[in-house]
Amino acid sequence: MVVYRERKLNRLRSRDYSRPGWYFVTVCCKNMKCWLGKIENNQMILNDLGKIVYLRVNDIERFYKRIKIIDFVVMPNHVHMLLQIVGTEQCSVRTKKNYGLLSKMIKSLKDVATKEIRRKYRKDFGLILIDYREFLKRLLRHKIPRNDEILI
Repeated sequence: MVVYRERKLNRLRSRDYSRPGWYFVTVCCKNMKCWLGKIENNQMILNDLGKIVYLRVNDIERFYKRIKIIDFVVMPNHVHMLLQIVGTEQCSVRTKKNYGLLSKMIKSLKDVATKEIRRKYRKDFGLILIDYREFLKRLLRHKIPRNDEILI
């Protein structure tokens, strides 16, 4: 019999990730492989896989009207995104499970980018979500108005 270990949740059970607020999200390449490009002379140079991920992040606002991408950066083995959820209407993107809006967006980004990269390049490519609670709080203090809550 195969025994599966319980997956660690990357979100707080008590938090509604569909509610309006600011969010910082980091999505990493599977096994932290540097598949998205390289850094040369302190500049990020995207390769073809990195360009696909870059384009898919740029597409998010077209499909998720309540999500505003404030800023993002594609790094060799991960993507950082600062985003804001606005309004309260339901998400129009259908999923099999009842995910919150943020989870739906991350799942879509991972699925679409991974499928396109695997189809074009036949790599064992995958994206995973990681959680940087303390990093987020230090990084964003100066970017977010004081009366807004930072959601992680």
